[in-house]
Amino acid sequence: MKVFRLIFVLSLLLGLTHCTFKSSQQPSILLIAVEGLGFDLVACGSEQMLSPEMSGFNIFCDEAVRFTHSFTPSTMSQSALASLLSARYPHEHQVWHNGPQFLSAQIKTVTEEAVEIGHRTAFFSGGAPIWRKSGLSQGFEVFEDNLKISFERLYRPASQNINLFLSWIDREVQSSPFFSVVYLADLQFSEISTVSSTGQARERSLLGQLTEVSESLVQLKMEMERRRIWDKTTILLVGLNGISTITRPQELRAINLHSEATKVATFIKPSQKRRDLGLEWKIDRNISLVDVGATLYDLLDAVVPKPRERILEVVSLTPTLNKPQVSWDPDRTILIESGWAQWRGVGPTKFALRTGQFLIFYEQPLRIYNTLIDRMELSPLPEDDGLYSNLEKKALELFLNKEFAPWDQPDLSLIEKIQLGKRLWSLSQIKDEAVFVELEDLLEERPWDSQLLEWRWQWAFNKKDWDYFLNLGDQSSLALKTAAKKNSGQSISGLDLRGCEVWLDRTKAPERRPTAQECGEDGFVLLVDWVLETDSQRKLVLQEAYLRHYFNRELRNQVAKMNFLASLSWDVDINLPKGPTLEEVYLSLPENRRYATIVRNRALSRGDLYY
Repeated sequence: MKVFRLIFVLSLLLGLTHCTFKSSQQPSILLIAVEGLGFDLVACGSEQMLSPEMSGFNIFCDEAVRFTHSFTPSTMSQSALASLLSARYPHEHQVWHNGPQFLSAQIKTVTEEAVEIGHRTAFFSGGAPIWRKSGLSQGFEVFEDNLKISFERLYRPASQNINLFLSWIDREVQSSPFFSVVYLADLQFSEISTVSSTGQARERSLLGQLTEVSESLVQLKMEMERRRIWDKTTILLVGLNGISTITRPQELRAINLHSEATKVATFIKPSQKRRDLGLEWKIDRNISLVDVGATLYDLLDAVVPKPRERILEVVSLTPTLNKPQVSWDPDRTILIESGWAQWRGVGPTKFALRTGQFLIFYEQPLRIYNTLIDRMELSPLPEDDGLYSNLEKKALELFLNKEFAPWDQPDLSLIEKIQLGKRLWSLSQIKDEAVFVELEDLLEERPWDSQLLEWRWQWAFNKKDWDYFLNLGDQSSLALKTAAKKNSGQSISGLDLRGCEVWLDRTKAPERRPTAQECGEDGFVLLVDWVLETDSQRKLVLQEAYLRHYFNRELRNQVAKMNFLASLSWDVDINLPKGPTLEEVYLSLPENRRYATIVRNRALSRGDLYY
């Protein structure tokens, strides 16, 4: 009996030792997903890439396999990331856009596969539009999206995000294998200045943000080498979409399926022993980020998902990490889409196919480009071209099989409003009168659009153009007309102020203070409390309470404006920003200038951004 027990214990110990050994031999994987990192931004060997500022990207040019024809399955980042973590196209995982959708728990992600074989897992989000609510958190032990945003930083910069990853390695991972994703949101924020590691401010531009990301990649390599995990880790650097520098009529980045918005940078640096020379090859055949997702499964020795009724080939790229040979058909079909219009309620999902050198838009009739001879994709093939009919048959077979609807140009009113918002709130653009003439022209076409009207009011209010409100007559609100009259030295005795507007006229305002129930604006109540308070200590408390509210309100407005700069690709209320609030009007009154000065000075001391 004792012999059997001894054999059992020895077997158990050997089994545990084997499991530990197997776990320790598993490769670690780091996926760096970058918002807006199109292929053209990281063209290895180009003049820009040879500059010292781009040395971080050159690390991957020198040490990784480059995929020069990699395409995102969706311009929507949440959807593209879901494809990377599930090796599925959007129509297979059902995450179509950046709105209130989530990856189903029934889909087993590559992260869950990693956890099952003993990997530590963590996700670090740099900001919008990637949040925990997307369902992308399943399988991650840590999903860090707790950002402390401010006017100067509406996102977490690449350097901070990478530091969080390294701190997690030191604190929780140590020598264990890991699977981690770092999402960098930086390139969306070209309007915000960055600071180099030496403390020098960079220009507010896309290049400035690209330099910040590059410098952070240098930091990443140095710190991983110091921890002796750089060579032991397979590192994937991918763009989720591209930032277009080409202007196409009636086209937004969110629905642009041309190459400038869908062809993305993709590098895979495999785990390997240190050697003098890096990898010297690139792969020029078309791939999708769905294939990169399949590669993640393959790297973990997990079965690559194959959903029922899949009609598009998905391949693992792991063989190309050993030698520059490919086995997949150069003319295989890759699907690209944008669910933005469907999300915003202005049109259907937009689809396109890549097959070999051809880009095919699903419209009526199909729009087909031969990208080999038309790199800018400006001249579609005529329908009587000999190539057109064969490509049309191949494309329609797929689209009709999946019962996709063809693209129909969406309501242009929203697109025109977005383009106007970009010109209004771009910090890098000079605000000449032409922009506001455009606003008035658009408002004249759409007098029913109350948001446009409020934008016009806000512009006149900020410029203290009181004559504008006086000339509007009944089209202006009573609050704004009151401010205009008072600031012009006119009597307001004839205005029938009601509700909370009564407090704009001290001669008629009741002695009591307003309540949130009757005003609907908490900020106005806080402001009036502060102004009317006579006790000095209590007045300071109320001042701080109002200023906290003020900065939070302005921050929400700033996020809403940045959402317009991002083509409304964030899950933010598109009815914001609006026009002047009642509290803004109250502060603009001559008798309240002292309080307005306090607010303005505090805002300037914080470096807040303005309309």
